[in-house]
Amino acid sequence: MRHTVDAADAPALTFEALQALPPEHWPELLLTLQPAVTLLHLDWNTPAIWRCLVDEQPLSAPQPGAQHWLVYRRQDLMAMWRSAAPDEARLLLLISHGITFADLCDVMAEHNDQTESIPAQAAALLRQWVSAGLLVDTCPAPVRPTSGN
Repeated sequence: MRHTVDAADAPALTFEALQALPPEHWPELLLTLQPAVTLLHLDWNTPAIWRCLVDEQPLSAPQPGAQHWLVYRRQDLMAMWRSAAPDEARLLLLISHGITFADLCDVMAEHNDQTESIPAQAAALLRQWVSAGLLVDTCPAPVRPTSGN
């Protein structure tokens, strides 16, 4: 949580920036996680134990089991955390290294027999990540016509 609070700020990717992106530029759209995003892979039920501590409830017993959690800071500076499904965690790990939208779709296609549904699935994940403010705006600035004097 400390990293999430102390991490550098970066401009968040917005729906407006995505709408302004010409269709031919979508494949090379670079997807990058905000500096305040941390992806945790846990081997125990640590979040349940932490929740008990925060809520001053009796501690639940430690239980083994792989879990993925996402810790991030919203644009309003609120620190958040939520679980992430294994497939989403794998994709977010790739994005943490910087991949393009085309790469994201290719990786999704490798693990899905119904490739025709990949664009819709990728768009749904992108919508979720943009809504949460997880991605850095890497879209080129829109070109504005210059006025002749």
